[in-house]
Amino acid sequence: MIRKIACFAVPRPPRTSPGVGRNQAYILILAVLVLAVLAAMAAAFTTIVVKNARQSTFYGRRLELRRYAEAGVDLALYELKNKVNGSDGNIGTESWTDANDLGKDGLANTHDEGEGNGMPGPGEANTVPASIGPSSLGIGLLVRTSDTEWSEIKRIDACAYNTDAMTNVQAYAKAQPAGITPLGAAYIEGGTKWGLSGSSTIRGTDTNPPTTLTGGDGGPGPMPAIPAIATSIGYETTFQTQLASRASYITGAQDDAAGTASVDQFTKPDFDTQYNQLVPKATRILNAGSYSSVTWGDWTTNDYQITYCKGNLSVSSGRIAGILLVEGTFTMNGPVRMVGMVLAKSSVVFTGGSGGKIYGSLWTKAPVDYKMSGDASVIYSSKAMAAISGLTGLTGSYLILHWGFPK
Repeated sequence: MIRKIACFAVPRPPRTSPGVGRNQAYILILAVLVLAVLAAMAAAFTTIVVKNARQSTFYGRRLELRRYAEAGVDLALYELKNKVNGSDGNIGTESWTDANDLGKDGLANTHDEGEGNGMPGPGEANTVPASIGPSSLGIGLLVRTSDTEWSEIKRIDACAYNTDAMTNVQAYAKAQPAGITPLGAAYIEGGTKWGLSGSSTIRGTDTNPPTTLTGGDGGPGPMPAIPAIATSIGYETTFQTQLASRASYITGAQDDAAGTASVDQFTKPDFDTQYNQLVPKATRILNAGSYSSVTWGDWTTNDYQITYCKGNLSVSSGRIAGILLVEGTFTMNGPVRMVGMVLAKSSVVFTGGSGGKIYGSLWTKAPVDYKMSGDASVIYSSKAMAAISGLTGLTGSYLILHWGFPK
């Protein structure tokens, strides 16, 4: 008997060429390389993001420090204006000098941060930084104020810093005078009737007051000349025509043809507001009338006063120092010396021959007559105007001319 045996065919794997295996290996390697490149790019991107975040934080902190440095400039100006904390505008740098400008390490010729920049900074000798802002920020502030080659202009250098960053701010500020600023040696409204004769003068060239009660001019003052006569807009040409024959006696700042009277026009100032602010501050109140041998203050002893007269006032001799307020006509008809400012609501009559002079400025609101004769004089004096600034109750200010950000 023949038995049948079942046979099953086992499938063979397909044959592959030797190149297929190598391709798969290449693909695997390529995949690994791509992943490596992607990982590297991700790492680089992360690094850039972190770096940018740190940079953003750094500049944000520097910007914050800059605001504190700018506040340091404001604090310096406050000291200068209000005469407090030494009145010098220095904060933590009272003893600092250019010789201390050696940078953070305090050593010469190492060229480290801050060396030779002309400004006080952290680590330099003779600095005592003030704390500013929240204590958690640990910010130190240094401010130095110094004179410049320009009169009345201060240079202010402020440095704010902590462990994260440092910033410098620089400003130039010009002092603005306190109280009443004279536009001319005399301010005279238009429509007045002139009566000038003799050697009487109105001078806008800055002149110091006498050093004694009876002496002559004290010498040239420090400020530029101002117009001899200031008036409101529309009257300059009229005044120059009316005063043509007296041009050599009315001298000062000149913006017109040589040989003409020194007259300039301005927007009409507010006489009443300034006058009314001063009346309540008067320490001497007079009835209308005539006075002689007066002693209303003494400029040689820095005794300046505000005197107020309720009507017409006539003074024939004596001395006056300060601010004189006259409700009516002001007459000076003898050897009177005044240092300061006169504000008169009506006419002015000066009869000379005895050396009557006003050093400072004269302001008339609505004069019907303006008469001067003999050797009577009205002479601009910046020193006199500065001396009376304290009487007004006003303080000077500072105008920022330039901001700089060295770092």
